Amino acid sequence: MDESQLSLRLSTAASYVEQGDRLADIGSDHAYLPCALASNGKVAFAIAGEVVKGPFQAAQNQVNRLGLTKQISVRLGDGLEVLSPADEVSAITICGMGGSLIASILDNGFKKGHLTGKERLILQPNVGELTLRKWLVDHNYMITAEDIIEENDKIYELMVAVKSPTEKFVATASQLTFGFYLKDKNSAIFKKKWQKELEKNQYILASLKKIKCRSNSKNQTNPSRNSRNRRGAEMTKTYGSEFIQKFESFAPKQLAEAGDPVGLAVGTLKKPIGKMMVTLDIRPKVVQEAIEKQVDFIFAHHPPIFRPIKNLATDDAQTKMYADLLKHDITVYAAHTNLDVATNGMNTWLADALALKETEIMHVTKRLTYKKNCRICS
Repeated sequence: MDESQLSLRLSTAASYVEQGDRLADIGSDHAYLPCALASNGKVAFAIAGEVVKGPFQAAQNQVNRLGLTKQISVRLGDGLEVLSPADEVSAITICGMGGSLIASILDNGFKKGHLTGKERLILQPNVGELTLRKWLVDHNYMITAEDIIEENDKIYELMVAVKSPTEKFVATASQLTFGFYLKDKNSAIFKKKWQKELEKNQYILASLKKIKCRSNSKNQTNPSRNSRNRRGAEMTKTYGSEFIQKFESFAPKQLAEAGDPVGLAVGTLKKPIGKMMVTLDIRPKVVQEAIEKQVDFIFAHHPPIFRPIKNLATDDAQTKMYADLLKHDITVYAAHTNLDVATNGMNTWLADALALKETEIMHVTKRLTYKKNCRICS
């Protein structure tokens, strides 16, 4: 295996690795990148870090199959926690994640001393480039190179950053958004990316205007409605049970695939909702943010508990998370495959976001029968 066998995205990241680097590839995806770089002798040593056992074992199998066990160490751990001072890492690659997640990995590594500032960072966020650039600038990293590529109809940005020993950087909003070098290069791919962003934002704006027009039309029909609603909101609070009852009329739990544990996961619905957080996944970092922001209701897409929990030992980050939810009285509700297939649900939203014009139902997973209640008046 060499760089020619890598995807364009990974081979571009590989081009910023220098000869003789000691590399740490975090979230290594079968260890493709370190294997390619070790095979052609570009790196002296590499670490393939994975946080989940399945990908960790896949990376191990790849390294063993290629006979690279002396050059590559496959490690199981969260982010930069797989590193030790003895590794003397000179370059860190983190590719194929969201910019917020990459920034979070770097931040945890910085706080725990795993990120020393001596390493060159080679980062490829799928989205959230602004968030990542802001973290780098805030932590005195200088972005020395940027690249933008298109692969399989997707556009990716890459950035290389090194720690500045003295100089404090101030970046403009334009630099954080469009990049320090990409805007000046003004490539065709760069233009294509921001043209797509413009069209998407215009579509969202047009949709919001339609909603506003419908709302104004209803209020004109009943001008006292707004004032009554404001007074009602001040006098009453929405209970979790009320909110979920309304939500499940839109996406009933019965629509979920077999074995998908949707619904109430932690806590109770029999209390008012003070502050709600919406998230894709329930992770320890998400729960800590909820605690810090005094959230008492988390609405998640992916259920937090798929398998039985054997214990609630607080020395494990994942099980401690459940204990923290209970300790801080935070309710967790999950809507997964029921929300995906609901009429005008997740699948419809994604189709709209992609501006798909002709869509059809490919497979009917569930059919619900509704009973109609009638009252006969004499």
